[in-house]
Amino acid sequence: MPDSPDFSKYLPNSKRFSLDDMGELAARLGSPVSYDRRGEVVWYDTFSGGLGGWLTDVGGAGSVVSLSAAGNYHWGYHALLTAGAVAGSYAYLYRRAGCWASAKFGVEFSFALSETCNSVDILIYLSTFVYVINAGVRYIPASGKWQVMTGINVWQDVVTMTLHHAGSIVYHHVKLVMDSETGRYLRLLLDNQLVDISSLGFSWLMSSAVPQFSLQIYNYGSGAELERLRIGHVLLTDNES
Repeated sequence: MPDSPDFSKYLPNSKRFSLDDMGELAARLGSPVSYDRRGEVVWYDTFSGGLGGWLTDVGGAGSVVSLSAAGNYHWGYHALLTAGAVAGSYAYLYRRAGCWASAKFGVEFSFALSETCNSVDILIYLSTFVYVINAGVRYIPASGKWQVMTGINVWQDVVTMTLHHAGSIVYHHVKLVMDSETGRYLRLLLDNQLVDISSLGFSWLMSSAVPQFSLQIYNYGSGAELERLRIGHVLLTDNES
């Protein structure tokens, strides 16, 4: 086991684990850390307790954010963001938390699209009393393009990979990892595919703003029809490698 002494019962590469390995135990009991074990989980939400910890907002007739029990990824519920069938429609979730000490952190989420919306945006804001960062990842279902935010409202294509399955509920995983002290991205995981974005940076400015972390999840509609985005879980990691 990692970090085990030489007299540990099992060898480091063994597939057998004692209960001293809490990470393995958590995974076997249904941990939402589903496919990338790097980093330490500092917070997660599977929406089994509802949407009470999130702020919501919508724009356009028919747009709504709700809790749904149909077509879940984990158990109980998922967050359902529905963009209305009018131009400029959107639905989003917004969560704030205190910031943490580690520079290298990650944001993971699972999502499913039943229709082809305009874009799915994940926006990240972090202030530390010393600096402020704005980062994010965007998926454009119509083209299959994935983009990362390299400046305020500035997006750069990084890969074309269509994960959307219209007409069915298929959950996909996304994990974005970054270093807040250097202002650089580290990696982007799309299901089991690793996208190297280490050459790209994000918005990083000196600032004495009150320390906080915020995460926004947007479903921007195309206006063609009601377009639904399901969020199965959201997870934050610290001490990423």
